Amino acid sequence: MTEPLSEPSSRAAAADTSASISLFSEIRRTAALYWASGERRRLLILAASIFIVIAATAHMQVLLNAWNQPFYDALTRKDVPSSSGSSGSSPCWQPYC
Repeated sequence: MTEPLSEPSSRAAAADTSASISLFSEIRRTAALYWASGERRRLLILAASIFIVIAATAHMQVLLNAWNQPFYDALTRKDVPSSSGSSGSSPCWQPYC
């Protein structure tokens, strides 16, 4: 059989109510549940581990860019001998050696 006409409007009202809950309140509620749970220590350890890995990766990228800076500068100047590190000899990666 068919559903009564009043039911679809009640579904729409329920959808509007659930859509009106803000993202911030959901995050706050989820954080409160985790903070009260026994998994709090594990969650904090995982969050700290992720932060440490991201910070270490960013630091290593900065060091790698500083280490490669002379090579990039030589490419910008189109200075082939100083980019190869040898004095005067042509590098073997040139297409017409």
